[in-house]
Amino acid sequence: MSTMDGAVAPERNGKDRVVQIYPRVSQDTAAYCPLQISVDDTAKSVVNNAIITLGLDSSQKYTLLEVRRNSEEEMLLDDNDCPLMRVLLWPTEAQRWHPRGQGYHFILQQQAINGGNKGGNADDCYDLCNLQTVTEESILEALRQRFYGLKIYTYACRILIAINPNKFLPVYYNPKYVKMYENQPLGKLSPHIFAIADVAFRTMLSRQVNQCIVLSGESGSGKTESSSYLIHCLTALSQKSYSTGLERTILGAGPVLEAFGNAMTAENNNSSRFGKFIQLNYLESGVIRGAVIEKYLLERCRLVSRDKRERNYHVFYYLLVGASKDEREDFYLLKPQDYLYLKQQGFHIDDVEKFGQAYKRLQQAMEMVGFLASTKKHIFSLLSAILHLGNVTITASDDTQILEAGPPEVLSTLTDLLKVKKELLVKTLTKKRVVTANATIDSPYTLEKASKMRDSMAMSLYSTLFDWITLHINHALFNRRDMEDSVSCLSIGVLDMFGFENLRTNSFEQLCINYSNEKLQCYINQHIFRVQQEDYVSEGIAWQNIDYNDNSGCIQLISEKSTGLFDLLDVIPNTLSVSPQTLPQEVPEGSDITLSCNVTRVLTHPTYLSVTWLLKTATTSEEILTFGPQGGVTTGAKFARRYADGGIRLVPGKNGVFELVISRVMTSNDGTYECNGTEWTHENENGGKWIKIVESTKEMGTVKVIPTGQSLSVKTTSSSSSPLLSPGDTLTLLCSVGASNLQALALEVTWLAGDRDIITMERSGVVISNTSSSTVQGKRGEASLERTGAGEYRLSVRGVGEEDGGEYTCRVRAFIDKGGKSAGGGGRWHMAAEKKSSAVTVKVSQIMTKLYRLQDLFEGESSLGMSQYDTQNHQIRKI
Repeated sequence: MSTMDGAVAPERNGKDRVVQIYPRVSQDTAAYCPLQISVDDTAKSVVNNAIITLGLDSSQKYTLLEVRRNSEEEMLLDDNDCPLMRVLLWPTEAQRWHPRGQGYHFILQQQAINGGNKGGNADDCYDLCNLQTVTEESILEALRQRFYGLKIYTYACRILIAINPNKFLPVYYNPKYVKMYENQPLGKLSPHIFAIADVAFRTMLSRQVNQCIVLSGESGSGKTESSSYLIHCLTALSQKSYSTGLERTILGAGPVLEAFGNAMTAENNNSSRFGKFIQLNYLESGVIRGAVIEKYLLERCRLVSRDKRERNYHVFYYLLVGASKDEREDFYLLKPQDYLYLKQQGFHIDDVEKFGQAYKRLQQAMEMVGFLASTKKHIFSLLSAILHLGNVTITASDDTQILEAGPPEVLSTLTDLLKVKKELLVKTLTKKRVVTANATIDSPYTLEKASKMRDSMAMSLYSTLFDWITLHINHALFNRRDMEDSVSCLSIGVLDMFGFENLRTNSFEQLCINYSNEKLQCYINQHIFRVQQEDYVSEGIAWQNIDYNDNSGCIQLISEKSTGLFDLLDVIPNTLSVSPQTLPQEVPEGSDITLSCNVTRVLTHPTYLSVTWLLKTATTSEEILTFGPQGGVTTGAKFARRYADGGIRLVPGKNGVFELVISRVMTSNDGTYECNGTEWTHENENGGKWIKIVESTKEMGTVKVIPTGQSLSVKTTSSSSSPLLSPGDTLTLLCSVGASNLQALALEVTWLAGDRDIITMERSGVVISNTSSSTVQGKRGEASLERTGAGEYRLSVRGVGEEDGGEYTCRVRAFIDKGGKSAGGGGRWHMAAEKKSSAVTVKVSQIMTKLYRLQDLFEGESSLGMSQYDTQNHQIRKI
């Protein structure tokens, strides 16, 4: 079966692809053979299928060639190569549709009688700079050909490219190779990592300049093993007469750090989960005199969680499998599957014997770097405690929701291993402590927070242990005598960095790891491309610029001052605490509300504080006032006038207590009050815009303002026993005013006779009488009004006439000062309520008065016998 070029678009399903195989046989044709291939198909099986499909002579030998656009070479595939993996490296469009005209396809090549292939070229090239055509395809093909020939090292000028064979190659690491490459120019012998070490060593001595070797690559590329070979070679190149013991210490440090800092990942069985820089110090004569190890970015989170098919740090498995019976009892060791921190993600161990042997090697290596038996016991005891800490469970009681830690046997084991009190351990796991200037407050964690606290404690213990081990190793490698004698030294540094990582769940650690790789790539770009091209241009050398991926933009995005991700993620410890005072649920209109809030923090960084009070209603959230961040005050739009008039007062107290007093509240002040504390910093050291670091908002309470009208009461009474007056008498009436917020009210009291205003006492206390303007003034009495007590007002009308009779009421208008008195102003008043008293009837009549008095007198003198009424003197005389 064959198809003309371009006739049908291939189909694919899942991992399978349809590819076109163009035959190059004695009768070449434009037809091709479409074959469906999978990741399991090798070049040999594809060739066999193509022979059958095209009906070719099976007695002949055929090979498969890959052709890519712009390539002058046809890449020969070995029998075990996977053609599908080659296709996946093609551009997306070429993967979907790749006829010969598009430049990406396969050729079925019939071998010549001498075994050669038309178009094949697989020259052995130890330096990629010597390739006739430098393309991505030619570089990869050259590396592939060398790798299949067990030549894992290749130069690219002064850069050594190493491909991990995933097995030990004795031919490469025989001790005689160190001597073989000693004092040999780079490139004279075949590429080797010992050649790089020798060049660095000789350059340091000849130029008296410190050197550094950087290893970079993705996880599993062999950086850790390569660094070990470099250290071995660099110590061997030193004059051995004075350095045997130091070499032993340096070589012993590697396995110790590897056990505590390496773990199995999906890509690598021995992946370094920290970065390290090893600096070897030499005298000017070349004698090694000491070393310093710096570690970076230990992957702390691996201790408590990992992806599938990954393990925790090696040392845990070494200890659990290799410990003796006595050690298992002393350290309370369980089986690996009994620990939460080890049995995650389908746990299994299939290399028990290997771990047992590794534990013995670890013990020997620790002795080489000076760990005493008692010190090792303390280290392994702490490792066991960390594992048991993961088995602590935190639960909340159903009734009180108080957190409880357990099981009891795990807590007992931990207290013995850590040498701490059980009560203190439980308290640390379930409660947080806030220390202020005045008090120490212990508050319970939530259930989720407590679990995170447990894991955080475990990570901190392990990270601190790793730091201490590194410090101890450095102490063993330190040459105090040279420092005391001020001996001048040179150094060669070996930097073993993480490779780029993109895990299923990435953390801040992955960001730092990838950033360091970006910086390294930027350095390489700078010195291989940019600097060289600038030199060529400045010297007038004809040069065609090379386009390369400049990652300086990525570097700036992450590390740019003030605006970069690292500056934005600069973690200042969140010690901000906002503790408001609870507000009353109801307050009378016109009263004062004091919003008291205690805002504290621990000044670990130079930051600024602002405090904001807010009022939330069902529909809005309004800012009342903000104090800070640099001492200034800003107010919300609806509260600005009241603040200017003194209706809102800020009272900064001591020890973080801030009080905001809202005077004479009104019903519009109903709502929920909140207090917000915020820490700020400047954009840069010279100022600039404010950048918020952290904030905390706490609810103070919901307040209902009771309207004045609900509690205002007005009652009128007469001071005499009868409201019947004769002309010329004095009328006295009392008005009593009551309210829950009486002290906050300014009252305007008016007495009315019917609909006529008699007299008014304004809220300022000024009395205005309306009787003087009456046209019948002569028939009415003279009114006066005075305040006799809190809410008590007395009306007096002297010399009443008949016109003064009628129904008297007292009208009260209650006012509240909205904003006090601003400078040069008079204040603003709000009428909160108005209410009238019940009417009191007053009658003024001479005849009616006499009759009523007679009735009263006769009723009062019924027991006196005969009496006579004296009409002239208006009195009763006895007869």
